[in-house]
Parts: sequence; structure tokens; C-alpha cells
Amino acid sequence: MKELYGLNVCGEGGEYETFTLDCPLFLRRIVVDECEMVMHSDDAFAPVAYLNLVKLHLKDKPLMPNVKDVLLNLPLKHSRHLMSELFPEGYQEQKYEEITAEALSFCDNLSVREASHKIEFNSLSFSRRKCLDGFVFISGLISYRAVHADISAELEAIFELLKYSLTEVDLSVDDLVAVHLYVANIEDFAAINEVYRKFFSINPPVRVCVQIPLPENVSLSMDCIAFDGQLVKLGRRCMHVQGISHWAPANIGPYSQSIMLGLHVFIAGQIALCPATMTLANGGGQVEARLSLRHVSRILKATNVSLSLRNLTLVICYVTDVCFMPSALQELHSIVDADSDCFEPLVVCVHVPALPRSAKIEWQVVAVLSEENSNECVEMSTIKNGYAYKIRAKKLLPLEESVIFPFTISVDYVEDKGKTEVTLQEVTFVLLQQLTDILKRHNLSYRNLHSLRLFYSFREFNYTDLQRSYAEAFCSLFECSSEVATTFVPVCGFQSPNCLIVLCHS
Repeated sequence: MKELYGLNVCGEGGEYETFTLDCPLFLRRIVVDECEMVMHSDDAFAPVAYLNLVKLHLKDKPLMPNVKDVLLNLPLKHSRHLMSELFPEGYQEQKYEEITAEALSFCDNLSVREASHKIEFNSLSFSRRKCLDGFVFISGLISYRAVHADISAELEAIFELLKYSLTEVDLSVDDLVAVHLYVANIEDFAAINEVYRKFFSINPPVRVCVQIPLPENVSLSMDCIAFDGQLVKLGRRCMHVQGISHWAPANIGPYSQSIMLGLHVFIAGQIALCPATMTLANGGGQVEARLSLRHVSRILKATNVSLSLRNLTLVICYVTDVCFMPSALQELHSIVDADSDCFEPLVVCVHVPALPRSAKIEWQVVAVLSEENSNECVEMSTIKNGYAYKIRAKKLLPLEESVIFPFTISVDYVEDKGKTEVTLQEVTFVLLQQLTDILKRHNLSYRNLHSLRLFYSFREFNYTDLQRSYAEAFCSLFECSSEVATTFVPVCGFQSPNCLIVLCHS
């Protein structure tokens, strides 16, 4: 048919459709038992009808030996096959996985601090912010271990709180765009997915799921982004691929690969799964970093042909060992350096205990479709009482009802001066003071902020004290602390061993 008439065996688009009943690759053929023609439009000049297949069944068919061999031996790209694609120059593990002296001292420093104080937990603050551009940000959705029987009941309780919060702003879980799920034990991943999938039908939100050192009596923490399509009309494009291919990994949970709303692009967390086998790629940190970044790039391109890594505004890199940080960052920067016009994103690299499928590296990215992306970056720093406060902010991108203004603010102690007896209240106050400075520099206020994510070293800070000090400092510098949804994320460490806190906004 293809040779004679140019028909595609998979069907034709446009005015006519075909339905394939059999082909050489089918193990069984489809038999039509009952069908009917339905007149859709009985127009005198252009009648339209369609064939309704009422009843079908499958029938076994004899396979030629050579066809059966083809079916049973279809080529699948395993980890070893991907190596030649990822490293055409040849992969040498020791060369690429060599640990620098700085990274080794980083690892030693963390291991010494491993026996630091435990975090006592009292309460987490729930917050919600609805913006004029239609986005709704919800943070502080948590579950207490002592209250619920198991992880399934805990997640259901969180979703009940989430649904109630969405109802208050006339939304539902169908309006969710992105979910960040932090767990105390990644071994609960399968049980979490079983409960999680009950709340979504088709085109669920994108999701990032990582294990973090949550307070002892907390097993789950979640924050979400929703969008009010009735308030602001933006085209929503969702990519939810579940089929196995050589392109990029199918979902390993009830989430979508990407969702695009207007210029905003949300991507699910990406790890180094071999797409054809859905198993983790063999190799070290560089192999996982390069493959997972390729997944990010392909998902961006499939979401919109004009999207690429140059459209990233904020990148969060999760690693399960600080020794993988140099490889991960080297891979990202090699892509950026290869394209002089590439928009270098802001990067936050954090150490967490575990990732899904025992991955070493996971990328969480936010992108924006705009030709105005540039390498213009504002950098400011100040040292006060032995602590260095560093700001990196990208060029402001105005939209109709909001702005895209990615920035990071880090707090490091200055090693040559050593730590001084500075109160937590002072640290958080100076941190947010830097935030006011960068906002004023761009003629903005805290009302222009969507949501904030505050990563902090769990060995250095108690969550309850940090949250309380942050709220007090916010109230003293701004009008109201509840206006901006802030998510507090405890981590094991950062790229710099002296880093204590990173506050970021995408």
C-alpha cells in the first residue's frame, strides 16, 4: 500500500483515517466483529461520516520463523550502547571521576559534621500565595509520623489539606502544574506512587521527588504550583509520555514530563535512566550527569521546538554524594561554554541522602520561552560578622502581569575569620536585607515574588528556630510574611563546604 499509493501503515491524518488491523510486527491480528457507519454531518455537498468499531477481538496468527526472531531480538540500547553516544571520544572512568582535593576536603568536612545536633520539630507553617498572573503557590504541606498509621495515610492526609486549600481559591488538583515532594525515606517511593496516582487522571502535574533529612517526626513535605486558567487565559501544553522508546525515559511515577503555560515551562526531575530499558545507566557521576541533562534537553525540544538548555533560568542539582558535584557542574558548564550565546542559568547544587532508583544525580529545572534571555548577571556580596552574603540575579524579564526574576542568595561563613557568635535572627535578617536590596535595585517589591525556596544545612540549623527567625525578619522588613510562600528544605550540604543557606527564586 505504501509503495503503490503512498499510504503510511500507521494511518493517515487529515480528512481520512485508517485503522491498522494487521502488520508483520503484530503478534496477533485484530478482527472486527461488529461495526457501524455513523453519519456525523449529512451535508448535501460535503457529508461527513465515521466508522464506529463496536466489537473487536484478537486472533493468534502463525509467525514466520524469521519474523519471530526479529520480534524477539529487537535492538534495545542498553547502558553500554549509550556510552558511545554520550562519549564519542571514549569514556575513561578515572579521568572523569577523579576527585579534586577540594572535593575530598569537602567530603571530609561533612563526615566530621555528621554527628552534629538533631533537629527538634514543632510545627511547619502552611502558606499560599495567589498571584495576578494566575499562578498559585502552596507550601508547608507536611505529615507527622505520630498522627497517621503509615506512609499511605500520611500522603492522603496531605492531599486532603491540599484539596481544601485549592478549593478556597476555586481550584482543584486538576489545576496543579508542578509538585515538589520531599520524603524522609526514598524506599517509600512505590507506596507513595500508589496513593499519589489516585488523585490524578490524565496529564498530571510534573513532579520532583527526593529524599531529604526531614525532622525526625516528619515523613513527607510537599509544595505545589497551580494555575487558575479562568483568571488568566494561557495555553496549557502537557507532555505525558508513558511508552518505552530510545528518546527519553517514560515516567516512573504518576507525573508528566513537562507542562508549558504561556512562556513558563516546568520539567519533571530527571535522572539517568536508559530510555529503552528504564534502568539506571552504569557508570559514575559524569555518565549520569550527561545522560540526565540530555533527557532535559530532549524534553524541552519536544515541548516546544524553540526550547533548549539556553532557556533555563534556574537549575537545582541534587546529588547523593558531594564527590559527584564537580562532575555534574562540569557537564552543565561544558554545555553552556560550548554555546557562547547560551543563557547560563543560576545553579544550586545540594547534597541529599537518596534519589529515586538509587540515582546519583537528579536535575530540577525551570525554563522560560523568550528570546530576551541573556548572560547579563548581577552579582553582589557583603561580609558581616564573619558571614558572606552573595547574590546572583539574572536579567529581569517583564511579562504582562508579572516578572521573571531568578536569583540566588547564599550565606557562607568566611573561613579565615571563623564563625562568630552571631544569632540566627541576625543571619536571617541580613539574608532578607540582601533580598530587599536586589529588589530595590530592579524597582521591585516582595509582591513581585512568586515563591521562595530556602535550602539550609540541617546540621547547622534547627528547622523550627530557622522558620521562626525567618518569619520575624520578613515581617520587620516587609509588610506581611504570609504573602510569599516559602519552602524550607533541609539538605546535607552544598557545593561550598562553608555554605549554610541558599535562598532562591525562579
